[in-house]
Amino acid sequence: MSSGGSGVGEPLPVGTIIGGKYALARVLGAGGMGAVYEARNSWTGRRVAIKVLHAEHARRPEVVERFMREAQATTEIAHPNIVDVLDMGQDAVTGMLFIVQEFLDGTDLAQRLEARGSCTPAEAVEILAPVMGALVAAHRRGIVHRDLKPENIFLAKTLNGATTPKLIDFGISKFVGAESDERSRTATGTAVGTPQYMSPEQARGDRDVDARSDVWSMGVVLYEMLSGRTPHDAPTHNLLLVQVITQPPTPLETYAPHLPQAVLEVVHRALLPEREERLPSMQAFLAALLDAVGNEVTTSAPTPREAEIAAAEPGEFFDDESTRVKEGVAGEEAITNVGASRPMRTPTPAPWTTGTDDAVERAPAWRLPRWVIGAVVGLVVAAVGTLFIGTAPTPPMATRTTANAPVEHAPSVTRIAAPSVAAPLPTVFVDAGTPPLPANPPIVPSLTR
Repeated sequence: MSSGGSGVGEPLPVGTIIGGKYALARVLGAGGMGAVYEARNSWTGRRVAIKVLHAEHARRPEVVERFMREAQATTEIAHPNIVDVLDMGQDAVTGMLFIVQEFLDGTDLAQRLEARGSCTPAEAVEILAPVMGALVAAHRRGIVHRDLKPENIFLAKTLNGATTPKLIDFGISKFVGAESDERSRTATGTAVGTPQYMSPEQARGDRDVDARSDVWSMGVVLYEMLSGRTPHDAPTHNLLLVQVITQPPTPLETYAPHLPQAVLEVVHRALLPEREERLPSMQAFLAALLDAVGNEVTTSAPTPREAEIAAAEPGEFFDDESTRVKEGVAGEEAITNVGASRPMRTPTPAPWTTGTDDAVERAPAWRLPRWVIGAVVGLVVAAVGTLFIGTAPTPPMATRTTANAPVEHAPSVTRIAAPSVAAPLPTVFVDAGTPPLPANPPIVPSLTR
């Protein structure tokens, strides 16, 4: 079936072929400029999502630029917690531009919040930490998202039933440090984004918006997850922009006084109106949040923060240059505090004792069965006995002891139950092409006597 036409802004009929091989199955979402469809690649049979820009908008350079920027930014970052772009092109029949992405089965964070209400700090970290890791990778490449909001955080269901948070829609991203590039041109004084989540500098339309604007927006998302509210509220978009620019955020404790002080402090630091006073980077935000919430989680496995530092490249700085990875050193020893502005939290195993308060007896990773130990000890004793008896002079009329005499078995060893380990905080990837950060196995103690 060939591509068919449609009216301006109208969804394309089911079965329409886009790009010569993508057969549309159903509409997933639609707007004034385009629509998103579930489709199937007729060559490979793969199920995909395809975003289509209506033909009339494909003639507007600024719209085309924004549309192409999404595919370029997503492909450049190539992070497991960012939706994967598979293809892009222009349909030869309709003239529509399209982006082909992996199909995500699940729901977005906005729908989850609407259905379940606010989250606990631990639940919020489980969702946001992987997304923040993806933003760290984006910022390292000079890409600022500029439209962080619950609708753009998708909770994708995997085949085994797990949930993988995915950051979507880089359509208004900015490439920092490429001011002469067409990709980064935005008219000064033009506010682009969603008002509730825009930083003050973004709401003013400042041209030099950087990664700290995403820190603010992620702070608003975290604020909403913990309280069910946003820090500014107004009946119209214009009034909301005025509030963001001129008024400080409503303190989180106003709506969620039950939250730990450490969590309140992190959100406050992310939402400071002056960006020079704000948390300086998404990396710093992530580290502070994991430290604040990590106290609620008891685990012998490393936190994502600790695993991230252990897997970093030698010489790399973290946490506003207060922590550096040493050359040629891996694992826990790779953490070096420079200035020690914030002590690292080192996980310790639970105290599994054998009845004494001053000694911790550790369980072995494996042990031989008792009968094997007894048999070995018996053979050794028998062999030694035979050796000594065979070489020593035998007194007259003495009764010779045989090697088959009963042997007393070694005393039994009390088994120590292996410790139960709480589920670790979510794994955070911070760079493209980086394999999953090592989640070290729980520390299993060895037997000491």
